[in-house]
Amino acid sequence: MVADVPVGACLSGGVDSSAVVASMCRATDPARIVTFCASVPKDRTHADNFGDDIVHAREMARRLEVPLVEVPTTAELIDQLPRMLWELDEPTGDFAALQTRMIAAEAKRHGIKVLLTGTGGDDLFTGYGRHVAAFIWAALDQIPYARGLTSRLIRGFPSRSVLGRRLGRLGQLLALSEDEMLTEAMSFSNWPAGERTSLVAMAPGQSLESHGAPFGRLLGDTRELHPVERLLQLDLHGFVPDLNLNYTDKMGMQEGVELRVPLLDYRLVAFAMQVPISQKITFWQTKRILRKALAGRLNRAVLHRAKQGFGVPLRAWMAGPARGLIVEMTSPRVVTARGLFDPAAVARLRNAFDQNRGDVAFILFTLVCIEIWCRQLSCQPSLASTDARIAA
Repeated sequence: MVADVPVGACLSGGVDSSAVVASMCRATDPARIVTFCASVPKDRTHADNFGDDIVHAREMARRLEVPLVEVPTTAELIDQLPRMLWELDEPTGDFAALQTRMIAAEAKRHGIKVLLTGTGGDDLFTGYGRHVAAFIWAALDQIPYARGLTSRLIRGFPSRSVLGRRLGRLGQLLALSEDEMLTEAMSFSNWPAGERTSLVAMAPGQSLESHGAPFGRLLGDTRELHPVERLLQLDLHGFVPDLNLNYTDKMGMQEGVELRVPLLDYRLVAFAMQVPISQKITFWQTKRILRKALAGRLNRAVLHRAKQGFGVPLRAWMAGPARGLIVEMTSPRVVTARGLFDPAAVARLRNAFDQNRGDVAFILFTLVCIEIWCRQLSCQPSLASTDARIAA
């Protein structure tokens, strides 16, 4: 919080951001801490787990007596997708980046140049569904045939609802070996690995194996750890810097706002690495030690709230207002002309999404983002021609 300018915070109403704001209130007058929350309309299709943040953020703001600014998030964000991809310098398929910029822009309008966020809590103390799945995998692996039997019982659940999607995904992961399970758990889709690989248009003899070398090395280095601890290492060495910190920094600085991440202070990271897995997760609760530490400062509803991602109802948007964009950017004509992906494999992916036969929205959306990004690159003047114009 040390700064020459006013310091605010992101407050989603989850455990992590609430922990940060509650700690800020112990260091200064709560009335001086302006907080911001992205308000996402509740998904009526129940295909996505979004829409409750603002309710919990309001309750938390009242308890802590901090001002709360609500930042509406609607499907109009789809129109800003090309701009987001260009400003990120890479085709990151995550609308959370745009939400971050909107929050930063609102903070700027309020005269706030620094925002604290709760980024990192899930990755240090367990908070994602994949951590729960890995914990269940490890427990059932101690009982002969338990993993296989449980997998057969639940993997057939349809993915039309959040619960069905999670149960089906868990069943899929339980059927795999440990390394396979960890690799698959880092994917945001239940689309089979072979199908994902087939998406990439490769010449005969080509392979994708070299691209997974760093990932493979980390799997090898963590082989003696509990499966959940291995996932946390994958998060901290990959997911956090490559996605969360990447778009957070770039989008904040587009508005001249610095987003700080106190939960990723190196001292807290070092401490978290020493915390036994039993203090992080059980069958019934994630982030145990963090929730216990905050029991007297956070609302009970927040303390016991299930994980809800930061983002938008992507599945519902893709089936609704973004439908035309998806159809255009993944058409056989466009895919063939670009030459990066196999048209037949993309068609199978599209059919699976259209017929709701798998949770493939995030993969399909990534393909759309790559196509938009490629179009932007082809429309930009080359560096050489730009230099020539400047010289003239």
